[in-house]
Amino acid sequence: MWNLFGVLVIAVFSYWVAGPLTATIGGVGLFLTYQAAPELIWVWGNLLAAVALARAAPEGRLARVASVYRTVSFAVLALALVPFTWSEVRHAIYPQLEATGYAGSGWRLPCQLLRHSKPKS
Repeated sequence: MWNLFGVLVIAVFSYWVAGPLTATIGGVGLFLTYQAAPELIWVWGNLLAAVALARAAPEGRLARVASVYRTVSFAVLALALVPFTWSEVRHAIYPQLEATGYAGSGWRLPCQLLRHSKPKS
């Protein structure tokens, strides 16, 4: 239930910040990626906070910093979605390569890879 709540909060916040078209696109994208990679909800939330800050910042130094923050947030989301998308497309084309069966996508964030790696003997 909390998962649905988090996705809905991000979708409503994106509607409030960027309008109905952007909220629909972002909500559908988050809804489709959330089950396979729930860690990305934090990246989406960070991006929405950056967009809201950039729109609300008064002219001056804060506006320039907020603009750079927004650009970096877009880049981080794009970089986070590239391996996820690659893994999903690869598993759609070659489902026999999926090591985890039907339970998950097999896609992991770098911090999860370090946590699940075996120590060298």
